[in-house]
Amino acid sequence: MKGLALFRRNRQPQSLIKAPSADLIKADTAPEIPEMVEIECKLSPEELTKYLGQLTGNTPYWNYGLKTENLRHVLKKLGYKRYSKNSLSDFTKKTWEHMAKKEGLKRTNFSTSELVWDYGNYNYFIPPRIINKVDEIRSNFVNPDDLEFTIMNSRRHVFKTSSETYSKIFFLKVRVKLKIQDDVESLIIDAWRGPTFSDEEAKI
Repeated sequence: MKGLALFRRNRQPQSLIKAPSADLIKADTAPEIPEMVEIECKLSPEELTKYLGQLTGNTPYWNYGLKTENLRHVLKKLGYKRYSKNSLSDFTKKTWEHMAKKEGLKRTNFSTSELVWDYGNYNYFIPPRIINKVDEIRSNFVNPDDLEFTIMNSRRHVFKTSSETYSKIFFLKVRVKLKIQDDVESLIIDAWRGPTFSDEEAKI
């Protein structure tokens, strides 16, 4: 009986068998695109309406700050949100690092850069949802020709092979036109997988 008791004590309970850590599993998956955030306005809708009611001149005399505030209000009224520039930068960095890890590339073996196209000069297909969004924003803005839409993407350059890979994720940015190259007020308002002419294929 004593030997049987010893045998029972040496058996491994099933509860000691542990599953892989969730953190280890997640580390092998591609980064997820960050959540969009609310667009912040400097004036309330009532304050903006009151301010505009005091103006007697035509809209061409509106200054850059006023046009940009009006754009924020138009976007919020249409129910749009934006991506944080910092969170998207982090997402892009981690996405390229994830791809490099899968390919066995070290971070010192490649560089990445941002690509920006003027919306009107973009030479590839754009999903209908994005085109309709641009049209809706322009239709609701006081002077649509004051708006500038751009498409943003990124690419990777591998030093050893001189090969380039382009990201499959594209972003739509909008801002009020400004003569100086200042990107502070650009709002990133959409993202899609492309190039494609299909809304279904564009889903992220």
